[in-house]
Amino acid sequence: MLKRTEKNRGTIIVLFLVLITVMMFMIAFAVDVGYVYTTKSELQHAADSAALAAMWELKDQTDPNLELNAKARALEYGTYNPAAEVDSLTVDEADVHIGFMDDPFNINKELNPFGPEINTVEVFVKRSHALNGALALFVGGITGTSEVQLQAKARAFITDRVIGFDSAPGQGGRDDDGGDSSEEGGGESSSGGNSGMADPKLWPFTIHYSFWNKYYEAQESYAQHYVTSPYDDPDYPYTIEYENIDGEIITVTLKDELMLVPLSGEEGEWEAVSGSDGKLEMDMYPLDTGSSGNYGTIDIGDENNSANDLKRQIAYGVSDEDLEKAGGQFALDSDDFAWVDSNGNGLIDIDEEYKYELVDGDTGISWSIKNAILGKGEFSERLIGDPFILTIFNGDYNKHDLGGDELPPDSKEKKPTGENLVYQIVGFATIEIVDVVKGGDKGIIVQASGYQFGTPGGSGDDSGGSGDYYSNGSGYDVSGSAIIGFDGPTLPNSSLFVFGLTR
Repeated sequence: MLKRTEKNRGTIIVLFLVLITVMMFMIAFAVDVGYVYTTKSELQHAADSAALAAMWELKDQTDPNLELNAKARALEYGTYNPAAEVDSLTVDEADVHIGFMDDPFNINKELNPFGPEINTVEVFVKRSHALNGALALFVGGITGTSEVQLQAKARAFITDRVIGFDSAPGQGGRDDDGGDSSEEGGGESSSGGNSGMADPKLWPFTIHYSFWNKYYEAQESYAQHYVTSPYDDPDYPYTIEYENIDGEIITVTLKDELMLVPLSGEEGEWEAVSGSDGKLEMDMYPLDTGSSGNYGTIDIGDENNSANDLKRQIAYGVSDEDLEKAGGQFALDSDDFAWVDSNGNGLIDIDEEYKYELVDGDTGISWSIKNAILGKGEFSERLIGDPFILTIFNGDYNKHDLGGDELPPDSKEKKPTGENLVYQIVGFATIEIVDVVKGGDKGIIVQASGYQFGTPGGSGDDSGGSGDYYSNGSGYDVSGSAIIGFDGPTLPNSSLFVFGLTR
């Protein structure tokens, strides 16, 4: 019995040593697998960082050095990231690709270097023999694989091709943060977060594209002169003319006589005072549309919106419930019409064919909208200084003349009035509210949003006057609510953008 016990002990020791060896190998293998996954995650983080940093260089499509700047930013941000024992990763310029994506959330679709715009940056970050070194493994001597080569890929895109909204902007956005993964592509996707500016809401007002074009041209001219000295443009004040729907020529004078300053005793609130800030004011409402009973308000949602609905939309913006009543979205038609061409600078040039959305006019409301804007009476939020999204219309028609899904007729049998007016919406623009006036000169006064004045590379100064630089490159992120499209040249809106990351 004693000899058999000693023999068993010897067998157990051998078996124990074998099991310990196998377990140590398994532990080492698990460590290697975890090491590889951790390093791959670090490479992905570096690729994401480099792509997103480079993406912001694509906002100004008129910059002749756009591609060079984007690549330089990608290379720079790659060095800010470590991976395993490499403290600062190097990104090869040949691994930074810039081009166009019509389906930016499909990671498997090829990048097009010759698209209608440059909207995407693709970055590869590698641990290879040639770049940053291959990743050494712990059990390579046993498995025969002493090192592995790894890479991560990320694409970041940005576009201003906002053709509408499928959830209310400024109200929180979609639950999925603006981007579904493509089933075909299978990539993860995420859309941009808060841009650091107030979120603009969709407002139930519309203005004629001719009026907006000429206002925008004057604003661009004024802003470029303003960086030197206020009112330095010889054409200031600007007189513009536009044609209303009745064929009448309307003359408007644009001046810069108001500026926004913090409201005394109210944190985060603003008020208009006399002064200049480099932004021309315009009387947005009431608008001389040429239609009796309608001055530029529209129904978004229920076509029979009440005055209370309109006041609610003015005070709080168009809601998700309003969009549900409108069929789940408010967007330009996507089937039979080409794009409205903005020449890349926010101006709206109407082509022979263009996307459109027919929207009922509204009869307008009483001047209780002053309370809605100033946060008085039944309303709690003051809107002075806040950004809003307006619609731009090209044509208008009598509701009774429209037949089914056919195009609006070239001639109107009846002059459209009040709620019988149907606007042909062709785009979007952003403004900020300056003031609301009641009395003989009653109206809602607004100005262009997105302009900043100051020293390049500095913090900017919206008070203007002292800087030698201005930029209209800032804007508003509507990634969580916007619908985008890429089947035409450019987009009619200004200061709205969508961005996202796909990997």
